[in-house]
Amino acid sequence: MSLLRATTLAILVTSLFQPSTGRADVLITDVTGKPGLVSKPPLAILNEMANGSLVDAPAGFQFSAIDLVTGKEYLASGPGQFRITSGGVLSVTTGTVKMRSVAEGSLPDVRIATGKLSRASMTMRGGSVLLGKLPMYPSNTAIPDTTPTLRWEHMAGASSYRVTVSDDTNKTIWQRNTTEAQLALTPDSGLRLGNRYTWKVEPLNQTGEPVANATSTGFSVVAADAARILDLIKPAPDASFSAWVLYAAQLQQAGATDDAQTIWQALARERPADSNLKKLAK
Repeated sequence: MSLLRATTLAILVTSLFQPSTGRADVLITDVTGKPGLVSKPPLAILNEMANGSLVDAPAGFQFSAIDLVTGKEYLASGPGQFRITSGGVLSVTTGTVKMRSVAEGSLPDVRIATGKLSRASMTMRGGSVLLGKLPMYPSNTAIPDTTPTLRWEHMAGASSYRVTVSDDTNKTIWQRNTTEAQLALTPDSGLRLGNRYTWKVEPLNQTGEPVANATSTGFSVVAADAARILDLIKPAPDASFSAWVLYAAQLQQAGATDDAQTIWQALARERPADSNLKKLAK
């Protein structure tokens, strides 16, 4: 299991489930099997582990953790005991620990805002990541790059749609027609990192005349630093569970809540018994 992207996920859920006075150094990003004794908080996906915590792992038990200060991730496999330290995850008996660097230096601390419920569904693990049915996407959220695919529901009586994107001064920067209920923006659309935009969809009949009022909403593009991190850790469709955890956490941190919530739901479906993921995927 790659705990590469699970990084921020752990930290992000930490604040949701327990009080914290500062940044956690080591965060749990994946857990498989049943652990033995472990100091509080319990060993679970998205929980932070304090330095000095001891994990008693039976045979067949594995956990992944990432050190947000150093950008290193650890995969610990039982049977054996493991100590959480300022230097990472260490085996103190017979267990094995594999380590790799996932970033040059520290990774962003993440705190999750859980008030926004998911409106989408996702297919992952061997397939492409697909947003489910949304009235309009993106809507009142950030997006991770400058070439999003705008999506909307089919409108009665429409043979085609005119899509218009405007900047924060209400100046039209991009306009196209399509017969589909989605349209991918191209690099020449003029979107810029860190900026806000409005987009609208006008349903047209066969002669190109409007058949109903246009529907509009807004979005922003993540800042340059967030875009760099998201591009670095973006998982392949068949990436590990941990990779998707990290990516969702960083999306949430960057304000890309629609995309993040899509992934939370998919992760919760993969691990239906995980209470932390359940809370994020309600």
